[in-house]
Amino acid sequence: MSTTLPTIGALGTSWWIEVFDNIDEKSRQVIHDDCAVFLQAFEKQYSRFNPDSYISKLNAGQTITNPNQELIDVLAFGRDQFERTNGIFNIMVGSALIESGYDAEYSFTPTTKKTPLLSPYETLTIAPDHVTLHQGQIDIGGFGKGYAIDALVLLLHKKHHLKYFLVNGGGDMFATSDNETPITVYLEHPTVAGTYLTTTTLYNQGFAASSPHKRAWQFAGTTYTHIINTTNVPTTHNPDATFIKAESACTADIFATVALIVTPAAMNSFAEQEELGVASYTVSDNSFIHNHAFVDVHKK
Repeated sequence: MSTTLPTIGALGTSWWIEVFDNIDEKSRQVIHDDCAVFLQAFEKQYSRFNPDSYISKLNAGQTITNPNQELIDVLAFGRDQFERTNGIFNIMVGSALIESGYDAEYSFTPTTKKTPLLSPYETLTIAPDHVTLHQGQIDIGGFGKGYAIDALVLLLHKKHHLKYFLVNGGGDMFATSDNETPITVYLEHPTVAGTYLTTTTLYNQGFAASSPHKRAWQFAGTTYTHIINTTNVPTTHNPDATFIKAESACTADIFATVALIVTPAAMNSFAEQEELGVASYTVSDNSFIHNHAFVDVHKK
């Protein structure tokens, strides 16, 4: 029997936690409150849509002195994904998102300005006594939910001593198990609401999905999305949805985006290197393809 905690609204989506350990009503409330406090603080500190967040202050040219360790860790992690993905995943996409219309006001009105993508290693200084962004705009939306999910997993393990649970942040998640039974999740169709492509199972794994249809808008006859092609090379495979299983929710979150941008051959290389389960779906031919690591897992 499981216990589903009350839904938490944070980071632009709904969060829920399902606990498969036996817990009483008091513990249920304490766990929910701890998770809510963490998520609300994380959003306040790291969302570029909050003008008082660390990210907004850096984007406005402010130097943050005596940064706390969490800020240093978040920014260093985000920066290092640039190298990890051979320059594909870049937290410096903030300017491109704003120029495409995905700004703090949600204007969805693109501009003609096109700022070149910068390397975070060249423009972001992270030091024990200060953090400075010299050029460009940071956005951590590409890994923020996954990072927060993994932080909640640690909170549930270490503070609340839970073993069996599922943390779901708007479809990205981490699942331990239901008392050693893998947890079934549904893969959402990218263009048909309320429809699922298939199911898969998770066992001590992170999971993330990404789709250019998730946030898309039209302006002057052109369709724009929140996915920025950091390669500057037109993609030819164009999956409509990608699904990733990984050792952490954050890794899954990052590579679900990468899988939308790179070629299948490049993604296969990343999958082997990172030990990822990878699947993708294309609407035009109704094709769902996956590698061996994506197949259902079983009790270990």
